[in-house]
Amino acid sequence: MSAEMVIVVRYSGATLLRSLMKNTKAAPIEMYPTKNRKKVNNSRESLPAPSLRKAGRPVSASTAASAASAVGTRTANTAMAVNSRAVRRRVFFPDIMLPRKFHRYKAAFFFFAQSGCFGAEQKRGEAHSSGQISDPFTPFFDLASMATVEEQGVEGGVSSMRMRLGEQLAVTLFGTSHGPCVGALIEGMPSGISIDRTAIQTSMDARRPGAGLGSKRQESDEVRLASGIHNEQTTGQPVLIEIANADARSSDYSFLPDRPRPAHQDLPMHVRSHGHADLSGGGSSSARLTAGLVAAAAIVRPLLDGLGVQVTAHVGAMGPHEAPLPAHGRTWPTASAAMARCQDADAAEAMVNHVESLKRERDSVGSRVDMVISGLPMGLGEPWFDGLEPALGRALLAVPGARAVEFGQGTAALRVKGTAHHGGWHPTEDGPELRTDISEGALGGMASEADLVVRLTLKPPSSIPQPMPTVELSTGEASSVTVKGRHDPVLGPRGVAVVEAMAVVVLTDLALRGGYIDG
Repeated sequence: MSAEMVIVVRYSGATLLRSLMKNTKAAPIEMYPTKNRKKVNNSRESLPAPSLRKAGRPVSASTAASAASAVGTRTANTAMAVNSRAVRRRVFFPDIMLPRKFHRYKAAFFFFAQSGCFGAEQKRGEAHSSGQISDPFTPFFDLASMATVEEQGVEGGVSSMRMRLGEQLAVTLFGTSHGPCVGALIEGMPSGISIDRTAIQTSMDARRPGAGLGSKRQESDEVRLASGIHNEQTTGQPVLIEIANADARSSDYSFLPDRPRPAHQDLPMHVRSHGHADLSGGGSSSARLTAGLVAAAAIVRPLLDGLGVQVTAHVGAMGPHEAPLPAHGRTWPTASAAMARCQDADAAEAMVNHVESLKRERDSVGSRVDMVISGLPMGLGEPWFDGLEPALGRALLAVPGARAVEFGQGTAALRVKGTAHHGGWHPTEDGPELRTDISEGALGGMASEADLVVRLTLKPPSSIPQPMPTVELSTGEASSVTVKGRHDPVLGPRGVAVVEAMAVVVLTDLALRGGYIDG
């Protein structure tokens, strides 16, 4: 049997062992907790390589036997502890760079299937040496950042799952809704960019729901920058963002995975992960992970500001109520406008009243986030698949609950004649200018210097406090489930900051790729 697996879990030792017993069935494994230094056994028979013998001590035979029994092997002596200094000296990964502050994590655990894992890491090191991969750090985090598990070739057909956006500037999300933290890894960030921690926290606060229209779950969303920053400037190395989960309540999800929630990813993810995924609060598919995305966008936004690009969004529709497009230099004129994240005071008042009535009915409502992007330099964007619309559309449709994305007139274009839609180029002192009544900020995937209007429609939140039909997986019988967690009755208000963040990351990546920003 050939298998490779790397898991990074930041938990206590007891939680680690439970996770080990629950999540690993395909192959016998070896366990390396960074904090376990207990000397209980002098046997060295289980050490897989001489380079590990100096750093490691086997754990107790009873612990190893329990772990071995859980994964279906009779080999008792399969576990070994390695202290954090050994990890910092890169005992595991002699060819892969670890972040400078990695050893400060309270607990980081690495699991490796017994066959093939060291050979695979050696191949990655060789690929870096030969120039096949540019950054030896990248493959490590490609493995480590997907929620808590990244599996390759494990028997049973489990495939890799990645949460990465962008090419030259890439943002990888990690964490789960009820895990110890969520966050993001930014790769390709140019050096020398100043870090404005006040602006970062302002962006995080904008993502929080307005009082009365959002979840009762309260997170401080304090951003910790664990690497890639020195003297409050970027170093050019990957920037690791960590945001603690302090107000998770997993007891609300005790019915999972046996009774999957309708309109959620519970059942598809349960099947895809072979039952290994943490589904509490949506797990790695939760909108909680957008916190890392918003923080990442706040860090890279100065690059886009330097081009004079403005990105502004607000809630343009909620149920039957609509508002005009947002204006740059956002302000919320009233308390209701701040709650609804809508610049139009009258529309915001109607939206808030509508949501309040639905909350009394224990129901939810759909919404739409409208965004205006101005100042895009002529030609920004790539042909075909990485043009402005395809790149933005791909990212925006990843926003939890997204159901449709429109550019310009969107679907209304089917009722417009070409003479009214296309407009024309006209000479100005600054060069040709596109004049049209319709915002056609992208032509053939490239910026035309006109405003780009984007609308993202979001479905009603899936979690509502009413009984919903489901199937009890353990029996195959029909059942019902009532979600008791703390959830948003509408997605739009929180989605405003997320939509802006998605756009900022995509546009910055395209600007770097097109040479508009010096990388």
